[in-house]
Amino acid sequence: MKIKKGVPMKKIINNKAMLVALVIISALALLSCGGGGGGDTPETNTTLTAGNAPQAAAGVLKAMDIADALQGLSGLMTTTSSSTTTVSAKSPISNIVNMTASALQNGQQQTQPSSMGNSMYSESIPCDEGTMVISDFTWDGLDLLNPPDKEDIDWNEVKNFKGYVTFKSCKKSTLTLNGEDVYISVTGSLTSPSAVTLSGSLDYTDTSNSTTISLDNANLVVSGISHVNSDFDMSNSTLVLTGGVQANVGGEDISFRGNGFTVKLKSITGGSEVQLSGKIRTACLETWLTITTSTTTPVKLMDGDACPTGGDVSASYEGNTVRAVIASGTNNISLYFNGTMLGGPTYTYENCTLLKGTCSP
Repeated sequence: MKIKKGVPMKKIINNKAMLVALVIISALALLSCGGGGGGDTPETNTTLTAGNAPQAAAGVLKAMDIADALQGLSGLMTTTSSSTTTVSAKSPISNIVNMTASALQNGQQQTQPSSMGNSMYSESIPCDEGTMVISDFTWDGLDLLNPPDKEDIDWNEVKNFKGYVTFKSCKKSTLTLNGEDVYISVTGSLTSPSAVTLSGSLDYTDTSNSTTISLDNANLVVSGISHVNSDFDMSNSTLVLTGGVQANVGGEDISFRGNGFTVKLKSITGGSEVQLSGKIRTACLETWLTITTSTTTPVKLMDGDACPTGGDVSASYEGNTVRAVIASGTNNISLYFNGTMLGGPTYTYENCTLLKGTCSP
Protein backbone atom coordinates (compact mmCIF):
# COMPACT_ATOMS: atom_id res chain seq x y z
CA MET A 1 0.00 0.00 0.00
CA LYS A 2 1.30 3.41 -0.95
CA ILE A 3 1.09 5.90 1.94
CA LYS A 4 0.74 9.59 1.20
CA LYS A 5 3.23 11.80 2.91
CA GLY A 6 1.89 13.73 5.87
CA VAL A 7 -1.12 11.42 6.44
CA PRO A 8 -0.97 9.61 9.79
CA MET A 9 -1.17 5.80 9.65
CA LYS A 10 -3.92 5.81 12.31
CA LYS A 11 -6.14 8.06 10.14
CA ILE A 12 -5.63 5.79 7.11
CA ILE A 13 -6.62 2.73 9.16
CA ASN A 14 -9.69 4.50 10.55
CA ASN A 15 -10.78 5.58 7.05
CA LYS A 16 -10.40 2.04 5.73
CA ALA A 17 -12.38 0.66 8.65
CA MET A 18 -15.13 3.20 8.01
CA LEU A 19 -15.20 2.24 4.32
CA VAL A 20 -15.51 -1.46 5.18
CA ALA A 21 -18.31 -0.68 7.63
CA LEU A 22 -20.18 1.33 5.00
CA VAL A 23 -19.89 -1.54 2.51
CA ILE A 24 -21.26 -4.01 5.07
CA ILE A 25 -24.14 -1.70 6.05
CA SER A 26 -25.02 -1.12 2.37
CA ALA A 27 -25.02 -4.84 1.67
CA LEU A 28 -27.29 -5.51 4.65
CA ALA A 29 -29.64 -2.76 3.48
CA LEU A 30 -29.85 -4.28 0.01
CA LEU A 31 -30.58 -7.70 1.48
CA SER A 32 -33.34 -6.28 3.67
CA CYS A 33 -34.92 -4.73 0.55
CA GLY A 34 -35.00 -7.97 -1.39
CA GLY A 35 -31.64 -7.82 -3.10
CA GLY A 36 -31.61 -4.24 -4.30
CA GLY A 37 -35.04 -4.12 -5.92
CA GLY A 38 -35.43 -0.37 -5.55
CA GLY A 39 -36.19 -0.46 -1.83
CA ASP A 40 -39.64 -2.06 -2.23
CA THR A 41 -40.93 -4.14 0.65
CA PRO A 42 -40.89 -7.83 -0.35
CA GLU A 43 -44.31 -9.37 -0.96
CA THR A 44 -45.61 -11.81 1.56
CA ASN A 45 -47.86 -14.71 0.60
CA THR A 46 -50.66 -16.04 2.76
CA THR A 47 -50.31 -19.76 3.44
CA LEU A 48 -52.85 -21.81 1.52
CA THR A 49 -55.04 -23.79 3.94
CA ALA A 50 -58.34 -25.65 4.03
CA GLY A 51 -59.79 -22.66 5.87
CA ASN A 52 -59.08 -20.17 3.07
CA ALA A 53 -59.77 -22.62 0.24
CA PRO A 54 -63.05 -20.82 -0.66
CA GLN A 55 -61.22 -17.50 -1.08
CA ALA A 56 -58.58 -19.11 -3.31
CA ALA A 57 -61.26 -20.68 -5.53
CA ALA A 58 -63.31 -17.47 -5.58
CA GLY A 59 -60.29 -15.55 -6.84
CA VAL A 60 -59.85 -17.97 -9.73
CA LEU A 61 -63.49 -17.55 -10.78
CA LYS A 62 -63.22 -13.76 -10.61
CA ALA A 63 -60.06 -13.77 -12.72
CA MET A 64 -61.91 -15.84 -15.32
CA ASP A 65 -64.74 -13.28 -15.27
CA ILE A 66 -62.41 -10.41 -16.14
CA ALA A 67 -61.08 -12.32 -19.16
CA ASP A 68 -64.64 -12.60 -20.45
CA ALA A 69 -65.23 -8.89 -19.80
CA LEU A 70 -62.08 -7.88 -21.67
CA GLN A 71 -63.23 -9.84 -24.68
CA GLY A 72 -66.90 -8.91 -24.59
CA LEU A 73 -67.17 -5.37 -23.23
CA SER A 74 -69.43 -3.43 -25.59
CA GLY A 75 -69.86 0.23 -26.36
CA LEU A 76 -66.43 1.26 -27.60
CA MET A 77 -66.29 3.85 -30.32
CA THR A 78 -65.80 2.83 -33.94
CA THR A 79 -64.94 5.58 -36.42
CA THR A 80 -65.89 4.88 -40.02
CA SER A 81 -63.95 5.91 -43.10
CA SER A 82 -66.41 8.79 -43.60
CA SER A 83 -65.34 10.24 -40.23
CA THR A 84 -68.67 9.53 -38.58
CA THR A 85 -68.87 7.77 -35.23
CA THR A 86 -71.16 5.05 -34.01
CA VAL A 87 -71.54 3.03 -30.86
CA SER A 88 -70.47 -0.55 -31.51
CA ALA A 89 -71.29 -3.75 -29.67
CA LYS A 90 -68.05 -5.33 -30.85
CA SER A 91 -65.33 -6.63 -28.53
CA PRO A 92 -62.94 -4.09 -26.98
CA ILE A 93 -59.92 -5.51 -28.80
CA SER A 94 -61.78 -5.26 -32.10
CA ASN A 95 -62.91 -1.72 -31.40
CA ILE A 96 -59.53 -0.41 -30.30
CA VAL A 97 -57.88 -1.79 -33.44
CA ASN A 98 -60.70 -0.42 -35.61
CA MET A 99 -60.36 2.96 -33.92
CA THR A 100 -56.63 2.92 -34.58
CA ALA A 101 -57.11 2.09 -38.27
CA SER A 102 -59.78 4.77 -38.66
CA ALA A 103 -57.68 7.41 -36.93
CA LEU A 104 -54.79 6.64 -39.28
CA GLN A 105 -57.12 7.16 -42.24
CA ASN A 106 -59.02 10.19 -40.97
CA GLY A 107 -56.81 11.86 -38.37
CA GLN A 108 -55.02 15.15 -38.68
CA GLN A 109 -51.23 15.21 -38.84
CA GLN A 110 -49.83 16.74 -35.64
CA THR A 111 -46.12 16.24 -35.33
CA GLN A 112 -43.18 15.94 -37.70
CA PRO A 113 -41.00 14.29 -36.65
CA SER A 114 -42.54 12.46 -33.69
CA SER A 115 -41.03 12.56 -30.23
CA MET A 116 -39.50 9.10 -30.60
CA GLY A 117 -37.98 9.89 -33.97
CA ASN A 118 -38.82 6.48 -35.47
CA SER A 119 -41.82 7.60 -37.50
CA MET A 120 -42.55 10.78 -39.39
CA TYR A 121 -45.76 12.00 -37.80
CA SER A 122 -48.54 11.40 -35.32
CA GLU A 123 -52.27 11.45 -35.98
CA SER A 124 -55.03 13.01 -33.88
CA ILE A 125 -58.76 12.50 -34.18
CA PRO A 126 -61.51 14.03 -32.02
CA CYS A 127 -63.92 11.90 -30.01
CA ASP A 128 -67.35 13.22 -28.95
CA GLU A 129 -65.33 14.73 -26.12
CA GLY A 130 -61.57 14.56 -25.79
CA THR A 131 -59.17 13.21 -28.39
CA MET A 132 -57.29 10.15 -29.53
CA VAL A 133 -53.66 10.45 -30.65
CA ILE A 134 -51.57 7.81 -32.44
CA SER A 135 -47.80 8.32 -32.47
CA ASP A 136 -44.51 6.60 -33.25
CA PHE A 137 -46.16 4.06 -35.50
CA THR A 138 -44.97 1.91 -38.32
CA TRP A 139 -45.92 -1.19 -40.31
CA ASP A 140 -44.23 -3.55 -42.72
CA GLY A 141 -42.99 -1.71 -45.80
CA LEU A 142 -43.70 1.81 -44.50
CA ASP A 143 -41.00 4.26 -45.62
CA LEU A 144 -40.63 6.38 -42.48
CA LEU A 145 -38.63 9.05 -44.31
CA ASN A 146 -41.06 9.30 -47.19
CA PRO A 147 -44.53 8.23 -45.96
CA PRO A 148 -47.20 7.80 -48.64
CA ASP A 149 -50.29 9.95 -49.00
CA LYS A 150 -53.27 8.45 -47.21
CA GLU A 151 -55.31 8.16 -50.40
CA ASP A 152 -52.56 5.97 -51.87
CA ILE A 153 -52.63 3.44 -49.02
CA ASP A 154 -54.61 0.21 -49.28
CA TRP A 155 -55.48 -0.16 -45.60
CA ASN A 156 -56.46 -3.79 -46.07
CA GLU A 157 -52.83 -4.45 -47.03
CA VAL A 158 -51.28 -2.76 -43.97
CA LYS A 159 -49.45 -5.58 -42.15
CA ASN A 160 -48.00 -5.88 -38.65
CA PHE A 161 -48.84 -2.39 -37.37
CA LYS A 162 -47.07 -1.14 -34.24
CA GLY A 163 -47.63 2.15 -32.47
CA TYR A 164 -48.65 4.10 -29.37
CA VAL A 165 -52.17 5.37 -28.71
CA THR A 166 -53.18 8.01 -26.18
CA PHE A 167 -56.81 8.43 -25.15
CA LYS A 168 -57.39 11.87 -23.62
CA SER A 169 -60.80 11.57 -21.96
CA CYS A 170 -62.00 10.09 -25.24
CA LYS A 171 -65.77 9.82 -24.86
CA LYS A 172 -68.32 8.29 -27.16
CA SER A 173 -71.89 7.91 -25.98
CA THR A 174 -71.71 6.16 -22.58
CA LEU A 175 -68.05 5.14 -22.77
CA THR A 176 -64.93 7.04 -21.73
CA LEU A 177 -61.35 5.89 -22.37
CA ASN A 178 -58.20 7.22 -20.74
CA GLY A 179 -54.66 6.01 -21.25
CA GLU A 180 -51.31 7.48 -22.22
CA ASP A 181 -48.93 5.84 -24.70
CA VAL A 182 -50.73 2.52 -24.79
CA TYR A 183 -48.70 0.25 -27.06
CA ILE A 184 -50.62 -1.65 -29.72
CA SER A 185 -49.10 -4.34 -31.92
CA VAL A 186 -51.10 -6.15 -34.58
CA THR A 187 -50.05 -9.44 -36.17
CA GLY A 188 -51.24 -9.71 -39.75
CA SER A 189 -53.60 -7.29 -41.45
CA LEU A 190 -54.61 -4.17 -39.53
CA THR A 191 -58.23 -4.73 -40.56
CA SER A 192 -58.29 -8.48 -39.83
CA PRO A 193 -55.41 -9.46 -37.53
CA SER A 194 -54.71 -12.91 -36.16
CA ALA A 195 -53.28 -11.54 -32.89
CA VAL A 196 -53.22 -8.26 -30.96
CA THR A 197 -50.94 -7.08 -28.14
CA LEU A 198 -51.97 -4.25 -25.82
CA SER A 199 -49.46 -2.91 -23.27
CA GLY A 200 -49.73 -0.10 -20.73
CA SER A 201 -52.35 1.41 -18.47
CA LEU A 202 -55.86 1.96 -19.77
CA ASP A 203 -59.19 2.86 -18.14
CA TYR A 204 -62.65 1.95 -19.46
CA THR A 205 -65.80 3.48 -18.00
CA ASP A 206 -69.22 2.56 -19.38
CA THR A 207 -72.11 4.27 -17.61
CA SER A 208 -74.77 2.33 -19.52
CA ASN A 209 -74.03 -0.84 -17.53
CA SER A 210 -71.99 0.62 -14.64
CA THR A 211 -68.87 -1.15 -15.85
CA THR A 212 -65.32 -0.04 -15.15
CA ILE A 213 -62.11 -1.82 -16.12
CA SER A 214 -58.61 -0.53 -15.37
CA LEU A 215 -55.45 -2.14 -16.68
CA ASP A 216 -52.38 -1.16 -14.64
CA ASN A 217 -49.02 -1.62 -16.38
CA ALA A 218 -50.52 -4.65 -18.06
CA ASN A 219 -49.51 -6.68 -21.07
CA LEU A 220 -52.45 -8.34 -22.80
CA VAL A 221 -51.97 -10.69 -25.76
CA VAL A 222 -54.91 -12.16 -27.65
CA SER A 223 -54.07 -14.72 -30.34
CA GLY A 224 -56.07 -17.12 -32.46
CA ILE A 225 -58.43 -14.40 -33.67
CA SER A 226 -60.64 -15.14 -36.65
CA HIS A 227 -63.21 -12.92 -38.33
CA VAL A 228 -66.95 -13.10 -38.87
CA ASN A 229 -69.11 -10.33 -40.37
CA SER A 230 -66.35 -7.71 -40.07
CA ASP A 231 -65.89 -8.38 -36.35
CA PHE A 232 -63.24 -10.27 -34.43
CA ASP A 233 -64.27 -13.82 -33.51
CA MET A 234 -62.46 -14.80 -30.30
CA SER A 235 -64.41 -17.97 -29.60
CA ASN A 236 -61.25 -20.04 -30.17
CA SER A 237 -58.70 -17.51 -28.98
CA THR A 238 -56.07 -17.51 -26.24
CA LEU A 239 -55.72 -14.55 -23.87
CA VAL A 240 -52.52 -14.07 -21.84
CA LEU A 241 -52.41 -11.33 -19.19
CA THR A 242 -49.53 -10.07 -17.09
CA GLY A 243 -50.09 -7.05 -14.87
CA GLY A 244 -52.81 -5.55 -12.72
CA VAL A 245 -56.56 -5.38 -13.28
CA GLN A 246 -59.26 -3.67 -11.25
CA ALA A 247 -62.85 -3.77 -12.38
CA ASN A 248 -66.50 -3.68 -11.52
CA VAL A 249 -68.52 -5.75 -13.97
CA GLY A 250 -72.23 -6.32 -13.41
CA GLY A 251 -71.87 -5.20 -9.80
CA GLU A 252 -68.99 -7.61 -9.15
CA ASP A 253 -65.72 -6.15 -7.84
CA ILE A 254 -62.61 -7.76 -9.30
CA SER A 255 -59.00 -7.04 -8.37
CA PHE A 256 -56.05 -9.23 -9.29
CA ARG A 257 -52.64 -9.40 -10.86
CA GLY A 258 -51.59 -11.94 -13.41
CA ASN A 259 -48.24 -13.42 -14.32
CA GLY A 260 -48.76 -15.21 -17.60
CA PHE A 261 -52.40 -15.83 -16.63
CA THR A 262 -53.79 -17.68 -19.63
CA VAL A 263 -57.38 -18.23 -20.72
CA LYS A 264 -57.72 -20.59 -23.68
CA LEU A 265 -61.15 -20.78 -25.29
CA LYS A 266 -62.62 -23.52 -27.43
CA SER A 267 -65.98 -23.04 -29.10
CA ILE A 268 -68.56 -25.77 -28.50
CA THR A 269 -72.23 -25.97 -29.39
CA GLY A 270 -74.05 -23.40 -27.27
CA GLY A 271 -71.02 -22.11 -25.43
CA SER A 272 -67.30 -22.44 -24.72
CA GLU A 273 -64.77 -24.66 -23.00
CA VAL A 274 -62.10 -22.84 -21.01
CA GLN A 275 -58.59 -23.89 -19.97
CA LEU A 276 -56.97 -21.72 -17.26
CA SER A 277 -53.25 -21.66 -16.46
CA GLY A 278 -50.49 -19.33 -15.26
CA LYS A 279 -50.28 -17.40 -12.00
CA ILE A 280 -52.64 -14.97 -10.29
CA ARG A 281 -52.66 -12.97 -7.06
CA THR A 282 -56.13 -11.75 -6.14
CA ALA A 283 -57.68 -9.48 -3.55
CA CYS A 284 -59.54 -12.56 -2.29
CA LEU A 285 -56.29 -14.16 -1.10
CA GLU A 286 -52.95 -12.34 -1.22
CA THR A 287 -50.96 -15.29 -2.50
CA TRP A 288 -49.42 -16.03 -5.89
CA LEU A 289 -51.40 -19.09 -6.98
CA THR A 290 -50.43 -21.40 -9.82
CA ILE A 291 -53.54 -22.29 -11.80
CA THR A 292 -54.12 -25.54 -13.69
CA THR A 293 -57.18 -27.02 -15.40
CA SER A 294 -57.94 -30.67 -15.96
CA THR A 295 -57.34 -31.44 -19.63
CA THR A 296 -60.22 -33.92 -19.57
CA THR A 297 -62.64 -31.65 -17.66
CA PRO A 298 -62.25 -28.04 -18.84
CA VAL A 299 -64.50 -25.33 -17.48
CA LYS A 300 -67.73 -25.22 -19.47
CA LEU A 301 -69.48 -21.87 -20.00
CA MET A 302 -72.81 -22.02 -21.79
CA ASP A 303 -74.30 -18.98 -23.52
CA GLY A 304 -76.62 -17.04 -21.23
CA ASP A 305 -75.48 -18.78 -18.03
CA ALA A 306 -73.98 -16.71 -15.22
CA CYS A 307 -71.99 -19.65 -13.84
CA PRO A 308 -70.01 -22.56 -15.30
CA THR A 309 -71.80 -25.88 -15.71
CA GLY A 310 -68.81 -28.17 -15.36
CA GLY A 311 -65.07 -28.02 -14.83
CA ASP A 312 -62.09 -29.03 -12.70
CA VAL A 313 -59.65 -26.25 -11.72
CA SER A 314 -56.82 -26.22 -9.16
CA ALA A 315 -54.86 -23.45 -7.42
CA SER A 316 -51.53 -24.30 -5.77
CA TYR A 317 -48.93 -22.62 -3.57
CA GLU A 318 -45.88 -24.20 -1.93
CA GLY A 319 -47.10 -27.79 -2.08
CA ASN A 320 -50.70 -27.11 -1.05
CA THR A 321 -53.54 -27.32 -3.58
CA VAL A 322 -57.15 -26.21 -3.60
CA ARG A 323 -59.30 -27.93 -6.21
CA ALA A 324 -62.73 -26.76 -7.34
CA VAL A 325 -64.91 -29.35 -9.09
CA ILE A 326 -68.09 -28.19 -10.83
CA ALA A 327 -70.46 -31.09 -11.34
CA SER A 328 -71.22 -31.69 -15.01
CA GLY A 329 -74.48 -30.17 -16.13
CA THR A 330 -74.98 -28.30 -12.85
CA ASN A 331 -73.66 -25.22 -11.05
CA ASN A 332 -72.75 -27.19 -7.89
CA ILE A 333 -69.17 -26.68 -6.74
CA SER A 334 -67.23 -28.93 -4.34
CA LEU A 335 -63.86 -27.97 -2.87
CA TYR A 336 -60.89 -30.23 -2.12
CA PHE A 337 -57.73 -29.48 -0.16
CA ASN A 338 -54.66 -31.60 -0.90
CA GLY A 339 -56.87 -34.30 -2.39
CA THR A 340 -59.38 -34.49 0.45
CA MET A 341 -62.92 -33.28 -0.14
CA LEU A 342 -63.93 -30.56 2.29
CA GLY A 343 -67.28 -31.66 3.70
CA GLY A 344 -70.28 -29.85 5.08
CA PRO A 345 -72.20 -26.79 3.89
CA THR A 346 -69.18 -24.51 4.46
CA TYR A 347 -67.35 -25.96 1.46
CA THR A 348 -70.23 -26.88 -0.85
CA TYR A 349 -71.77 -24.23 -3.08
CA GLU A 350 -74.87 -24.32 -5.24
CA ASN A 351 -73.38 -21.89 -7.76
CA CYS A 352 -70.39 -19.70 -8.52
CA THR A 353 -72.08 -16.56 -7.17
CA LEU A 354 -72.22 -18.00 -3.66
CA LEU A 355 -68.57 -19.10 -3.85
CA LYS A 356 -67.41 -15.71 -5.14
CA GLY A 357 -69.34 -14.15 -2.26
CA THR A 358 -66.72 -15.53 0.14
CA CYS A 359 -64.31 -12.95 -1.26
CA SER A 360 -64.78 -9.81 0.84
CA PRO A 361 -63.20 -7.13 -1.46
